[in-house]
Amino acid sequence: MNIAIISYYFNDHHAEGIVTAKLARALAEAGHTISVFSNLVGTQEIVNKHLTNLDYTSLDSDSPYWWRFLEKILPSNILGKKILAIPSLLTYNSPNDYGWILNVKKAFMKVHKEKPFDIIHSRLNPHSSHQAALFIKKAYPELPWCAYFSDPWPPHRLPNPYQNSSGTLSRWRSDSLMNSFLELAGSHIFTSTYMRDYLIKDHRLKIIKKSFIAPHISPYWKTAIQHENKDTLTFRHAGILNKYRNPNILFDGIRKFLKKNKDAAKLIRFEFMGRNYAGKNSKPIIPPNDLKNIVSFIEQKNLNETWKWLATADILLLLEFHFSKGIFFYAKLSDYLHTTRPILSLSPKEGVVADLFKKGGGIIAPPDNPKKIADAIENIFSLWSSKNLDIMSKNISLAKNVHPNRVIPIYEQAFKKAMMENA
Repeated sequence: MNIAIISYYFNDHHAEGIVTAKLARALAEAGHTISVFSNLVGTQEIVNKHLTNLDYTSLDSDSPYWWRFLEKILPSNILGKKILAIPSLLTYNSPNDYGWILNVKKAFMKVHKEKPFDIIHSRLNPHSSHQAALFIKKAYPELPWCAYFSDPWPPHRLPNPYQNSSGTLSRWRSDSLMNSFLELAGSHIFTSTYMRDYLIKDHRLKIIKKSFIAPHISPYWKTAIQHENKDTLTFRHAGILNKYRNPNILFDGIRKFLKKNKDAAKLIRFEFMGRNYAGKNSKPIIPPNDLKNIVSFIEQKNLNETWKWLATADILLLLEFHFSKGIFFYAKLSDYLHTTRPILSLSPKEGVVADLFKKGGGIIAPPDNPKKIADAIENIFSLWSSKNLDIMSKNISLAKNVHPNRVIPIYEQAFKKAMMENA
């Protein structure tokens, strides 16, 4: 198939940029021709211009002339700001992102005339990618479209503890857009059944037959590193820390574990790599004084360095929010699974991770219960001390679940479904 992928981020440090680059590479290696229309294109060692059947381009995000004209002529008072809010509401975008959408449509039309695409595949986040696909779909109604969702959208639909301050009109406009995405796309891909069921319910249930479930693809070209026993038990976490995904409950669990196992303080380490954002006008999270010899934070690295760091951990650590259900299949989870290392996940008892670990791969502990977190750490420490860490994962590797051999056929089925719906 000749596939056009529209993704605002591509091959950069954002989670969506990384997972989309992995997908594009795997689709190209499966024999498809891929053209990616993006905004922020990075230099991660996932794709490059030498890969056969894969091309990608970064398109400018300049504000449209008419928007710049309005900004120039309108006063900077409250009335001027209210008038300027109208195009923001109607487009549901910033001036620059709306300019990017228009540029994607223009670039797509040029390439499509030279060599017609078989299908458009747009990626969330952000929603601008879907809006670009929506514009193209309206210009070419006969062109199949498959839309992908890894997160709940619009923002006010995010589950607690996320908070959103969108106004009534903004909520109405974004819900209207979401309905258009779901109805006009010939098929949808979600990263989990929980995500699908969270987004497709009530009046949307009529379109559930167009939905497919496909997890993120792993860094499958990397070879898992043979584990070596060391003198220190090391837990490692990769990814963003913020006010919602905060390790303070974990720190309380570590304290409870150390209170019961005082000698373990010299033998256990918790390391965090990635963007560390404590909140607006807040300083980054730092190791508490009483845990400064056990907890450390490391700046974000490129994908290659992060892989080596993860693959040599004793235990990989996943922090989820305190949801009633775990609806997210986190981008880093596919990387974790590919290392074949055991995983300790602070996750709800029902959800994506809980389902995965029913057969093996790791254990879960409640994300809001320091005592049970301490019990999990103690169990892991005991297994490590007796050189039996593999028992934690039941000697089962879940890497095959996130390999292209398993994932790409699902995408191909979704693309064919969109073609059938369009026909």
